[in-house]
Formats: sequence, structure tokens, C-alpha cells
Amino acid sequence: MEQKQERERLLHLRSQSVKNKDWKEAKRMNRRIMEEDQQSQRETVDYFPPRLQIEHSNICNAQCIMCSHFFTQNARPRFAGQSFREIIRPLLPYAEKITLHGVGEPLAHPQIAEFIEWYHSYAIRVTCNTNMSYMDCRLAEAIRKAFSTITISCDGCTPKTYEGIRKGLSFEEFKENTRLLRSHAPALKIRMHTVAMRQNLAELPGIVRLAAELGCCHITIVDLTPQEFLDNQKDAPTHYIATLQAYLGQAIEEAAKCGISIAYPQILMKATGRPFGQEQQEMARYPLFPTDEFQNQLKEAYKDLHLDGNTIPATLACFAIPSSYRCQGVCDYFAEEPYIDINGDVFLCCANWLHSLGNLNDSSFEAIWNGKLYQTLRKLFAEGQLPKYCKGCIFLRNQMFTSKIKIERLDKAFWMSEFDQEVAKIMNAKRS
Repeated sequence: MEQKQERERLLHLRSQSVKNKDWKEAKRMNRRIMEEDQQSQRETVDYFPPRLQIEHSNICNAQCIMCSHFFTQNARPRFAGQSFREIIRPLLPYAEKITLHGVGEPLAHPQIAEFIEWYHSYAIRVTCNTNMSYMDCRLAEAIRKAFSTITISCDGCTPKTYEGIRKGLSFEEFKENTRLLRSHAPALKIRMHTVAMRQNLAELPGIVRLAAELGCCHITIVDLTPQEFLDNQKDAPTHYIATLQAYLGQAIEEAAKCGISIAYPQILMKATGRPFGQEQQEMARYPLFPTDEFQNQLKEAYKDLHLDGNTIPATLACFAIPSSYRCQGVCDYFAEEPYIDINGDVFLCCANWLHSLGNLNDSSFEAIWNGKLYQTLRKLFAEGQLPKYCKGCIFLRNQMFTSKIKIERLDKAFWMSEFDQEVAKIMNAKRS
């Protein structure tokens, strides 16, 4: 009885705080409710997610060789507008942090500074991962006020490698914009994010030095997730373990010299591979970057698919099913940070943008958040069963940004993502 009364008290205080527009208190009460819900392993919960990943633009000005924009040519381009504001507004009183995230470059939105200022008015901390190709004084000022951290993507320390991987972008512009942001926001923590792949392994130490030169306090290096449609399995660093370990080892030493922290796939530093020289010979067999002809073939193949959308409805039969892996705890992203795309579709996280659990234009977030799909998935985690589409997750396999879950065994098969296989299956089926 006492526990029930305390819960009702917290719910009442949260409601009153929202009514009074005391956003900080509303968020504090919501977090206390969340902690109790998670501790009790409730399948139906009363808390709202304290963190959100929200897509504001599905348009990108780059055609990175490891990304779908390499062949989609900004299909069905959209920027978030006023109607999008209205469907996410009910979540803002409870949100502590919003990540501007999604398929597109978030800072490409022509009114992104206004969105940032709007979130800031709800006492929300904002952040994003950006290719840093868009920056001006007004945007830099909005970031200074609302951001405590920002992540910039960089996959090379020379124009050739950077512009070869991030096709369509300028290495010099990337550096100039980063320096402009730093001049307006000297206290901002700038983090660099690098995807390690065959093309840039030798530049990893130089990328760390560049991060330090640009005023970054941290660098995260992750391994490439190959996609069958891009035919880039040969670029995955898991095929060149000795090479990765040699250059990543130098990068780790460089980070210590420069005084910046570094995160990297520690499990790969413990793996065994072929002799370094043998790997170098194999790496040299392939062209450094995909040819224009290959890119044009992919573009034509994608056009031939005549896709009306990127998502399919998740169901109990196709989605809420266990994998062969056991886990302890619950994934941080699943429990606390859903992803909402520009169409209003709600996803478990940004790692799976295929299976929509519902759309905010058709139903409330509460109805989706406590629907049968979410309830069943909460039950799986409570029983120690990892859902099928979490297998191969880049965050789980690199043990990054997931502090509330532990996979009982990480084997080689775990690197193969069920989600990526499903995407390839759909693509190939529509092509045939």
C-alpha cells in the first residue's frame, strides 16, 4: 500500500510540474518513476523516455561510401516542419536530452537553430553527430547555449582519404567549421567519431592528432558495419586484425600523448589475425575507393526498387522474438532512448530504422510505448533473452554507450547483424 501511495504521489507531482511548466522538476519526477519501473521490471510503465533521438532531416549533402546515401540520392527528401513539432511536443516536458539524429545531416535543416532554441526552452540538453559541413554564427550560438557536447564525424586526416570516404565534402571546410564553432563555444566538449575501415587504418594515429588539434576532448573509433548492398565486406577491419591492432595501438598511444580520451573496440584488440604483411597484400588488391561506375549501378538498382518508404510495421511474429543470446539487464537505448524519424515512426533505437513500432500521426506515444510490442520486448529482457534484432548491434558488440546490459557471450557469429540481413533480403527480393 505504501509503495502504491508513493507512486501516486510521484505521478501527481510530475503532473503538477508539467502544469506549472517547471520542466526541471517534471524531469526529476519522471526519472524517479523510471527507476522504480525498471527496478520492478514492469512490462507496462508510467515513465516517459528521458532521452530521445529525433530525425529533423533525411537529406544529406554527402555520399559516404559506407552509407545508404551513397546510392539513394536523397530519395523522398524532407525537413521537419510545424506538424512534426506538434507530434513530439507532448514528450518534451519529460525529455532530459535530445540527440538530433537520423538518416540525414541534422544541421542541414534551414531552421535547425530554431529547433535547438525551442528544445532549450524546455530545459533540454541537445547534442548531435554532424559531418560539420554546415556552420554559421547563429547556429554556433544556439549550440553554445543548448549543447554541452557535440560529436563530429571524421574518417581521415588527409584530403584524399577524408574526401574519398566522405564523398561530396571538403576536408578544409570541415576543419574551418570546427574552428568557427570552437571560437563561439569555448566550453563545448567536442568529440570525434571515426569509422575504422580498410581505407583509413593507416591514418588512425593521424586522425587522433587531428582531433587534438581541433580541440576535441575525446575520440571514438568503431569498426565498419559492412552492408551486402554496398559490397563492402572487404573493407571491414575484422578481416585485417593485425593491421587494425598495429595502427589502433599507435592511435591509443597518440591519444595518451595528446591528452584526449579514446574509446575503441577492445574485443578486436584481443583477437588473432593473419600476419601483417599478408594482410597488407590483400588490402592492396582492391581499389581504394568504389568507382563512379559502381556507384551509378547502385543508384540505378535502387531506383528500380520503386520503394514507397523505408519502413515496415513491426509485429509480434516478425520482430518481438528472442535470439540465441542471453543477456543480463536491459539495453539503455531500448529502455530510455527511442528513435523517432521525420515521418513520425517510432523505433526501438537508431540501429534499427526498418521496423516501425507505430506512428505518432496515428496514435499517441503512450499507446506505442505501452503497446503489446514494447511489453513483449520488456518481458524478453526481464527473462534474460536478447531480442533477435539486437544481434550484431554496433553498440553491444563494441560495448559502448550501453551500461545497463551485458551479453553473456560474444562470439564471432554475433558480428553478423540480423537486421542487416533482413534489409538485404528485402532489397534483393524487390530487385528480383
